[in-house]
Amino acid sequence: MPDKRAVCSKIDSIVIDVLPKKMREAIDENIRVSEDIKVAIKGINTEAVVVTDEGVYIIKNKTECNYYPYNMIESAKTSRKFRRGKFELFVEGLEEEEASGTEGMEFGPDPAKNVVNFPWSKVPQFKKAVKAIQTQKELYKTKAGTLKCDDVDAGEDYKCELQEEIKRLNERLAQLEGNA
Repeated sequence: MPDKRAVCSKIDSIVIDVLPKKMREAIDENIRVSEDIKVAIKGINTEAVVVTDEGVYIIKNKTECNYYPYNMIESAKTSRKFRRGKFELFVEGLEEEEASGTEGMEFGPDPAKNVVNFPWSKVPQFKKAVKAIQTQKELYKTKAGTLKCDDVDAGEDYKCELQEEIKRLNERLAQLEGNA
């Protein structure tokens, strides 16, 4: 199987930022060869977010890599606090003390494992990361067969038909792989 960790073309990538060597090494150690990187953005200091087709990685302190698969991710958002931005991943089952950060740190960056702090000038890139997570999560649900046509708006019949077709093709592919 080809190594999909490297982005092959600009068509494959949404946002790719320049990451320091230690962060790239953390990505290489944690991301599987079969994963396709869609977004990689550096936050402030030693933080980054990496969105793949299988989940989201949040890197803290250059080497601490936290992985959240799409079946656990509820949503993501960006917000502004003082002069910096905050990218937050809302994860099902994440302990509240892990997600909330440290008490009394009103002016410093949020140390929570599911948060990436970034300079406000990078807000467009982080908003694209949020959009990429929404899209990849929807694709994940479609492949897993958990997204039903009832979940989709009535005006999106074509989208629903495509999702059903993807589901049928994935089932057929699984049958072919099982017979091989």
